[in-house]
This record gives sequence, C-alpha cells and structure tokens, in this order.
Amino acid sequence: MRLLEHDAAHQSFVGIARSLPDYPAKWTDKWYSGYDYILCRTEAQAIELAELIGFDCYGPCPSYDAIEYGYFDPEDDAGSGLSDETTGWWFVRDNTFFWD
Repeated sequence: MRLLEHDAAHQSFVGIARSLPDYPAKWTDKWYSGYDYILCRTEAQAIELAELIGFDCYGPCPSYDAIEYGYFDPEDDAGSGLSDETTGWWFVRDNTFFWD
C-alpha cells in the first residue's frame, strides 16, 4: 500500500502522535493508539490538540474536516461489543490520508 494524498501533513500528524505514550496510563492525559488516533482524557484537551495539529499540519486555514475529534462512548461501545482501552477517551484523528 502507498500513501496517496496529503502524505506530508499526515506524516506530521503521525510524528506528533508517536511522541506520545502508546498506552493509557494513570499519569498521562494523552496517548497514541497506533491506529491513527490520539486519545485524550477530556473534550477540552481533544479540541485544543485538534486545533493545534490542524494549524501545525495544514496552516492557518485548515480544512475543517482535516482533523476530527470525537468520543468513544462507553454505552455505545458496550452496546456494539467493541469496548477496549480506547473506551471512555476522546480522540483526535487525521482524516486526510488515503491508501491505494
């Protein structure tokens, strides 16, 4: 597989993500899941990080859908049977990369 579009910006996102721990811990507020998600304890942290990454990767006028944030809701995850270490964490994700 080969990264097609926005690869430089995506690599910047991954560089930021890889500077974080790769597992959740009591002492950390952010970690990288290894699956293109940065996880944050709070919504405020996710918003702040999404805005920072959006500016760093895409400049002062990033596309509003380039960086996404959201929540892995415990009720939704339990209902779908997908509960894991990301459940209950807020996420930040780069939506701009594509694979062929």
